[in-house]
Amino acid sequence: MQKIKEQVRRINTIKIDTRQEKFYLDNTAKHSSKFVINGLEIDLEGLSNEHQAAIDIQVAIAAYCHVVERRLIEQVAQLCYYWSITRCALILDSKLNSAFTSALLFEWMREPFDQQQKRENLKKSIDRMERALYAGQHA
Repeated sequence: MQKIKEQVRRINTIKIDTRQEKFYLDNTAKHSSKFVINGLEIDLEGLSNEHQAAIDIQVAIAAYCHVVERRLIEQVAQLCYYWSITRCALILDSKLNSAFTSALLFEWMREPFDQQQKRENLKKSIDRMERALYAGQHA
Protein backbone atom coordinates (compact mmCIF):
# COMPACT_ATOMS: atom_id res chain seq x y z
CA MET A 1 0.00 0.00 0.00
CA GLN A 2 2.87 2.38 0.82
CA LYS A 3 4.42 1.68 -2.58
CA ILE A 4 1.17 2.57 -4.35
CA LYS A 5 0.85 5.77 -2.29
CA GLU A 6 4.41 6.72 -3.24
CA GLN A 7 3.71 6.12 -6.93
CA VAL A 8 0.52 8.20 -6.79
CA ARG A 9 2.34 10.98 -4.93
CA ARG A 10 5.12 10.96 -7.52
CA ILE A 11 2.63 11.12 -10.39
CA ASN A 12 0.68 13.95 -8.76
CA THR A 13 3.83 16.03 -8.25
CA ILE A 14 4.53 16.06 -11.98
CA LYS A 15 2.67 19.08 -13.29
CA ILE A 16 2.56 19.58 -17.03
CA ASP A 17 -0.15 22.15 -17.46
CA THR A 18 -3.62 22.20 -15.97
CA ARG A 19 -5.29 21.98 -19.39
CA GLN A 20 -3.02 19.14 -20.50
CA GLU A 21 -3.34 17.34 -17.17
CA LYS A 22 -7.13 17.56 -17.44
CA PHE A 23 -6.99 16.11 -20.96
CA TYR A 24 -4.75 13.28 -19.77
CA LEU A 25 -6.95 12.50 -16.78
CA ASP A 26 -10.15 12.69 -18.85
CA ASN A 27 -8.79 10.19 -21.34
CA THR A 28 -7.34 7.77 -18.81
CA ALA A 29 -10.02 7.91 -16.15
CA LYS A 30 -12.86 6.62 -18.30
CA HIS A 31 -14.03 3.35 -16.82
CA SER A 32 -16.81 2.30 -19.11
CA SER A 33 -17.23 -0.98 -20.88
CA LYS A 34 -16.70 0.59 -24.34
CA PHE A 35 -13.82 2.67 -25.68
CA VAL A 36 -13.45 4.40 -29.03
CA ILE A 37 -9.82 4.67 -30.11
CA ASN A 38 -9.10 6.18 -33.54
CA GLY A 39 -12.65 5.42 -34.64
CA LEU A 40 -12.43 1.78 -33.54
CA GLU A 41 -14.96 0.80 -30.88
CA ILE A 42 -13.68 -1.71 -28.35
CA ASP A 43 -15.95 -3.53 -25.93
CA LEU A 44 -14.13 -4.39 -22.68
CA GLU A 45 -16.81 -6.75 -21.40
CA GLY A 46 -15.40 -9.94 -22.84
CA LEU A 47 -11.71 -9.05 -22.64
CA SER A 48 -9.25 -10.41 -20.14
CA ASN A 49 -7.50 -8.20 -17.59
CA GLU A 50 -4.34 -8.17 -19.70
CA HIS A 51 -6.27 -6.90 -22.72
CA GLN A 52 -7.98 -4.26 -20.61
CA ALA A 53 -4.62 -3.18 -19.20
CA ALA A 54 -3.19 -2.98 -22.73
CA ILE A 55 -6.09 -0.77 -23.82
CA ASP A 56 -5.62 1.44 -20.75
CA ILE A 57 -1.96 1.82 -21.70
CA GLN A 58 -2.90 2.68 -25.28
CA VAL A 59 -5.30 5.36 -24.06
CA ALA A 60 -2.66 6.76 -21.70
CA ILE A 61 -0.02 6.81 -24.47
CA ALA A 62 -2.44 8.47 -26.91
CA ALA A 63 -3.26 11.15 -24.34
CA TYR A 64 0.42 11.68 -23.54
CA CYS A 65 1.26 11.95 -27.26
CA HIS A 66 -1.42 14.61 -27.56
CA VAL A 67 0.12 16.50 -24.63
CA VAL A 68 3.60 16.23 -26.18
CA GLU A 69 2.24 17.47 -29.51
CA ARG A 70 0.77 20.54 -27.82
CA ARG A 71 4.00 21.22 -25.93
CA LEU A 72 6.00 20.90 -29.16
CA ILE A 73 3.75 23.40 -30.91
CA GLU A 74 4.08 25.81 -27.97
CA GLN A 75 7.86 25.42 -27.96
CA VAL A 76 8.11 26.15 -31.70
CA ALA A 77 5.98 29.28 -31.26
CA GLN A 78 8.13 30.44 -28.34
CA LEU A 79 11.33 29.84 -30.31
CA CYS A 80 9.96 31.77 -33.29
CA TYR A 81 9.05 34.67 -31.03
CA TYR A 82 12.44 34.56 -29.32
CA TRP A 83 14.47 34.59 -32.54
CA SER A 84 12.30 36.97 -34.56
CA ILE A 85 11.38 39.50 -31.88
CA THR A 86 13.98 39.29 -29.13
CA ARG A 87 17.06 38.46 -31.16
CA CYS A 88 16.22 40.40 -34.32
CA ALA A 89 13.57 43.12 -34.13
CA LEU A 90 14.45 44.55 -30.71
CA ILE A 91 18.16 44.68 -31.52
CA LEU A 92 17.46 46.32 -34.88
CA ASP A 93 15.11 48.82 -33.21
CA SER A 94 17.65 49.77 -30.55
CA LYS A 95 20.40 50.21 -33.15
CA LEU A 96 18.18 52.38 -35.35
CA ASN A 97 17.09 54.49 -32.37
CA SER A 98 20.65 55.10 -31.30
CA ALA A 99 21.90 55.77 -34.85
CA PHE A 100 19.71 58.83 -35.49
CA THR A 101 18.86 61.86 -33.37
CA SER A 102 15.26 62.67 -32.53
CA ALA A 103 15.46 65.93 -34.51
CA LEU A 104 16.53 64.02 -37.61
CA LEU A 105 13.76 61.45 -37.16
CA PHE A 106 11.21 64.25 -36.71
CA GLU A 107 12.46 65.90 -39.89
CA TRP A 108 12.04 62.66 -41.85
CA MET A 109 8.54 62.06 -40.48
CA ARG A 110 7.32 65.59 -41.17
CA GLU A 111 4.99 66.03 -44.13
CA PRO A 112 6.51 67.80 -47.16
CA PHE A 113 5.65 71.49 -47.35
CA ASP A 114 3.93 71.27 -50.78
CA GLN A 115 1.65 68.47 -49.61
CA GLN A 116 0.84 70.36 -46.42
CA GLN A 117 -0.13 73.44 -48.49
CA LYS A 118 -2.36 71.38 -50.79
CA ARG A 119 -4.14 69.84 -47.80
CA GLU A 120 -4.72 73.29 -46.23
CA ASN A 121 -6.05 74.69 -49.53
CA LEU A 122 -8.42 71.70 -49.88
CA LYS A 123 -9.71 72.25 -46.34
CA LYS A 124 -10.37 75.93 -47.10
CA SER A 125 -12.11 75.04 -50.38
CA ILE A 126 -14.33 72.45 -48.65
CA ASP A 127 -15.19 74.95 -45.93
CA ARG A 128 -16.16 77.63 -48.50
CA MET A 129 -18.33 75.15 -50.42
CA GLU A 130 -20.10 74.01 -47.23
CA ARG A 131 -20.83 77.62 -46.30
CA ALA A 132 -22.14 78.32 -49.83
CA LEU A 133 -24.35 75.21 -49.67
CA TYR A 134 -25.70 76.23 -46.29
CA ALA A 135 -26.38 79.78 -47.52
CA GLY A 136 -28.14 78.41 -50.65
CA GLN A 137 -30.32 76.05 -48.63
CA HIS A 138 -31.39 78.70 -46.09
CA ALA A 139 -31.86 81.63 -48.43
